[in-house]
Amino acid sequence: MGMFDYIEHEANCESCGEPLSGFQSKDNVCELKTLKPSDVDVFYTSCDKCNAWHNFYVKRECIVKEIKAVAEDE
Repeated sequence: MGMFDYIEHEANCESCGEPLSGFQSKDNVCELKTLKPSDVDVFYTSCDKCNAWHNFYVKRECIVKEIKAVAEDE
């Protein structure tokens, strides 16, 4: 059993501009699977060039399609 999953993502280092690789997360099955960012809450990597650490947080929106009013019994 693995200790994390790989995350399929592309980004550049905010410190030096180097392309980042090796994204990982511990938010899912942790079986060394390759997942999309939408499958986790947070993923991370470090820059191979300058060693800067990068955390990526996945934003989620809650969309309510229907709201029903419920009357309280008097």
